[in-house]
Amino acid sequence: MSDSKARGMFANVADKKKSSKRGPLVSQNEIEDGDKPFPSAKSAPSPSAVASKPSAPAVQSEHSPSSAVSKDGEYRVIDSKLIRTWKFKDRTVDELQHDPKYSELLASVRASGVLEPILVRALPEPDSNGCLYEGIAGFKRLSAATALGQSIRALVIDVDDVKGAVIQEQENAGRSEPSAWGRATNYLRLLDGGVYTTQTQLADGLDINKSYLSNLLRVARRMPEDLVKSLPLTKLGSTSLIYMITKLDAVEGSAKEALIDRIVEFADDFNAKPEKASDIIDKAVASLSEDSRKASGPASSVYQSQKGKTLTVKAKDNQVAVTFHEGALAVASVEDITDAITEYLAKKGLSLEQVQKKK
Repeated sequence: MSDSKARGMFANVADKKKSSKRGPLVSQNEIEDGDKPFPSAKSAPSPSAVASKPSAPAVQSEHSPSSAVSKDGEYRVIDSKLIRTWKFKDRTVDELQHDPKYSELLASVRASGVLEPILVRALPEPDSNGCLYEGIAGFKRLSAATALGQSIRALVIDVDDVKGAVIQEQENAGRSEPSAWGRATNYLRLLDGGVYTTQTQLADGLDINKSYLSNLLRVARRMPEDLVKSLPLTKLGSTSLIYMITKLDAVEGSAKEALIDRIVEFADDFNAKPEKASDIIDKAVASLSEDSRKASGPASSVYQSQKGKTLTVKAKDNQVAVTFHEGALAVASVEDITDAITEYLAKKGLSLEQVQKKK
């Protein structure tokens, strides 16, 4: 069977020339919204739905007499326990828990099942957990079916990781897309796993803006583990994630560790108002700076001469207090000192005028 024919209704998905960034490679008539719950597999789809899709092979069941692993291009109803998640999936279980629509999907699947097929590929042999397939696209639907112990319709396709990544990216376009953090970590896995060898190859292969990709990879590589464990990163947008890394990169050493700890203290704020993440980061930075200022107190310098204590300079907030002691007044009058200071400031461009003279 040819490669395009083997993929059935997804023919040419991975090879089609894209006309714009993230443009859909699969038309809406070819596959429905992956987040939408459908009637049970026991129910027949509506005539209009049937008419809008290419004809599909008869559905086989893993529990039927012909239960051998299916070949490319075949629809099957598969026990969800027999499908393992793909290591290059762009969503996480944690992300699903933060998705307000996931509970609705679970309720719908519990009531009526999922009809829209996911995409899987057959494993060469059962893995250590007895799985026969690997999910390529439809992670949310598969997770719901697995959580409920249901079987799920799947289209078996014969694709490598490169084509699988393209299909996954395009299936999400314009729908309930993965979080920025999910994308960032998955793009890094695709590079580290050798699916793509360079950032340029990855950007071109998945039709991603190169600057956007570079920033997300920076986020994935530099996000401290303490923040990964403590913050709801899947709820934050790409702008907030990039801003967080920029603030962290501006400091180093103990100052960076202190900032990480302070950001963790604001975890509840990030969870409650993720859309305000950049403002929360600013609050964390400001509060840390204020604590440091209070801890250090006003900067103070004391000068002595052969005549004893001569000069004290204290800096606090935006003010500097200068005290001339006996040692200074022994050699210069108040007028001499005032003239020296005003002459210096005048040379710096300030135009001074005495507005009050205290007696």
